[in-house]
Amino acid sequence: MPTHIVIPDERAEQLRRFAEANNTTLAGAVTLLIQDAIAAGKIADTVPGFTIERSGDTVKIEAAGAFAKEMNRETARAYAEQIRSAIRPLITPGAGNPLMPENPFRGLIEVARRGTGVKLRDPETKAEKTIAPSVAEDVARLVDKAASDDAL
Repeated sequence: MPTHIVIPDERAEQLRRFAEANNTTLAGAVTLLIQDAIAAGKIADTVPGFTIERSGDTVKIEAAGAFAKEMNRETARAYAEQIRSAIRPLITPGAGNPLMPENPFRGLIEVARRGTGVKLRDPETKAEKTIAPSVAEDVARLVDKAASDDAL
């Protein structure tokens, strides 16, 4: 769910200018600022509400209050790509995303578009978590990071 934040008019104008300079939206500008803070080590490289960790050759992905699933590293990397595919712009409106393959994760976590967001759904419990595209990109990156050879 989105959160509305009240900021002084002067800061809002600065944020608008920053967004324009980076050819993005206000939300995109906030994402860029957060990414800069992560890169600088000022905040943890995590997504609130998600736990993504690796133990041996198993990657565990948990969305608090929705689901917790484990998968091998290869499946985790493919899952990260499935998430990215869901946030790519549609090539032909109404035709679906031809870059998004059939979901090979039946029984694990399903990925689908929901409006402008991405829905992650546990097919067993029907629990789901809908997240913004920028958050989905971070989840995919963290899944890749956990599945990488140098994660341990």
